[in-house]
Parts: sequence; structure tokens; C-alpha cells
Amino acid sequence: VGEHDMYVVGVQECKYAPRYDYNTCRDDWLGTLTRHFGRSYTMVKYHSLWEVRLIVFVRNSHVFRVQNITFHKEPTGIGNVAGNKGGVVTALDIDHTRVCFVNAHLAAHQGKVAARNANLRQIFKQAEVGRCHRDSQHIDICNQFDVLVVFGDLNYRLAVGGKDASPTPELFHSVVREIDKSKHNLANLAASDQLTHEIREAR
Repeated sequence: VGEHDMYVVGVQECKYAPRYDYNTCRDDWLGTLTRHFGRSYTMVKYHSLWEVRLIVFVRNSHVFRVQNITFHKEPTGIGNVAGNKGGVVTALDIDHTRVCFVNAHLAAHQGKVAARNANLRQIFKQAEVGRCHRDSQHIDICNQFDVLVVFGDLNYRLAVGGKDASPTPELFHSVVREIDKSKHNLANLAASDQLTHEIREAR
């Protein structure tokens, strides 16, 4: 801590028994992070969707440069109401640079690539942050920020067992051996990455 002027932390499925004197998991998580970053940083925004949480800390000396903070939560679970899946979005301006952070928890399971893509499209389209928060004309988040950071439990897998089939135990262990053997040179495995494939296909 202390190397950077801004820290953005996102978690998914953040549910556990509160520790110490905290009454809730939320209070425990916020308190732990606040203690960790210390007095040199200010929490400028915390936002959550069920157990999907997103928090932004900024060095005190730069807080005055942060303006126009907007935020949104977009559930994509059952009926687009359940928040076990979805995204938490926080946007802000740093001087004249417009920045947006998306912490997403997308549909699980090997064959749900189309559902994961649909989850992301929904989050991108429906997030009412930035200009669309203030203006009547809606602009999706892919087209209004200088920097857009998307992270989280995106759930895209390696399609080593076929597009929709989960790998057999034998194939799974062979992939683990390949990772151990590769010394972090993962080009062969990256060729089977679902997210990389979907980006290339512009889906």
C-alpha cells in the first residue's frame, strides 16, 4: 500500500461470518480495507449488489481531483432481479479523464458462454453512470469513458473439453500438468480461452 494513488477493490460472493466486533460481513469487509489502506487514503465510493462489492480508495492529496462520481448496480440473475449475478459499476472523473470500473459476476458453467456475453451486454447497456446519469440521452459505458476497466468473476473457461462440455477429470489434470510445465508460458492454453475467442468474434 502506498505505491499508487488509487486502489479499486472488487469481490464476488463476499459472504462470511463477521469477525471481531463487527455485526455484519459488510461492516467487517469495509473496516478491514479501511484499516489496511490507513489514514493516507480516503474511501470515495462503496457500492454493492448482494455479495458483489466494489470500493474505491484515493490518496488524500488527490481526492480533490475526483469529481462526478456516479454508480449503478445491474442484476442479471433470475428474472434480472436476483443479484447473485450481475455487475456493480462506479464511474468518476479524475481531472479531465473519465474512468469507469465494472465488477461483474457472470453466469457460471462451461456451456453458458452466450449467457455470459448477454450478462455483459446488459450491464454495459443499462448502467446509468457518467453522462447518461445526468443527460436524457442514454450512452452505454463502452462509448463514453477514456478508461473502462472490467473485472470480477467473469466465469469464462478453457474450452478444452469442447465448446459446451466440461473437461473429464483426466483432461482436467492434463491441463494442470501443462500449466505446471509451461513456466507461465500459457500461449497454448490461451488459444482455448472462451473470453479471448468471444472478443475475436466480436460477440
